[in-house]
Amino acid sequence: MVELLIALFLGSLVVLTFYQLLITQNKTYALYDDTAEMQQNLRAAVDRISRDAMAAGCGKPLWSTINGVDASSWYNAGNGWTPYRVSTNGSNNNLDLVGCFSPTVSHLNVDAAVSATTITLNSAEGGNFNTSNSQDISIGTAENAKVVFVSGDTLTIDTNPSMGGNQGLTLLEPANTYVCGVTWVTYSIGAGNVLYADAHQGLGNQAVAQDISAMTLTLTGKLLTINLTGRTAIPDRTTGQYITSQVTNQVFLRN
Repeated sequence: MVELLIALFLGSLVVLTFYQLLITQNKTYALYDDTAEMQQNLRAAVDRISRDAMAAGCGKPLWSTINGVDASSWYNAGNGWTPYRVSTNGSNNNLDLVGCFSPTVSHLNVDAAVSATTITLNSAEGGNFNTSNSQDISIGTAENAKVVFVSGDTLTIDTNPSMGGNQGLTLLEPANTYVCGVTWVTYSIGAGNVLYADAHQGLGNQAVAQDISAMTLTLTGKLLTINLTGRTAIPDRTTGQYITSQVTNQVFLRN
């Protein structure tokens, strides 16, 4: 009986040791997995912001109401229609950008003459624009317009909405000229360590990446330095501290 009790005791010690080792390994794996996810989110976030920052100003309009939302507090003639702004949001920064950011681009199906108030898009691309959430567009390299009516692949446009009436094209735009939607987007850090993007089209903040705890932006001339700080979703169970990481990128703003 004594020998049996000793054997049970020793066996329990071995099982307990292996159990503790398993728990430790599981915690370590969970922390490494969380850290890897944080770093992946950081890379995705800085890539998204950098891509849009480089496109800022592409197709920018010379009016401040973009897709029905007033951006005149910062995007206006007095500021030279500068299509980017860094503002303070508590301990973080916000980044406002105006430009053609969507990868979805349409093309003219036929030539659009000077003074034309309608344009016709390729039949497979006509549905890319409407009057509710994509009414500001850029045509080619030098012309902007507001979409005021859509009928199939044909868009009725106004190239100078401040004048009243329906102003037509000022340039001849040949077939296959690209047409892209103009957007005002705001990047910010919100509750729960989430990077948000608001395209100001009625959908509010949309999550871009999780585990982003801070965003610091420095604008020197046209050089934008983006610094993002990430934080793991769970703390290190040994120290009780969250693991953090940073990623930095610099973008030259072309417009």
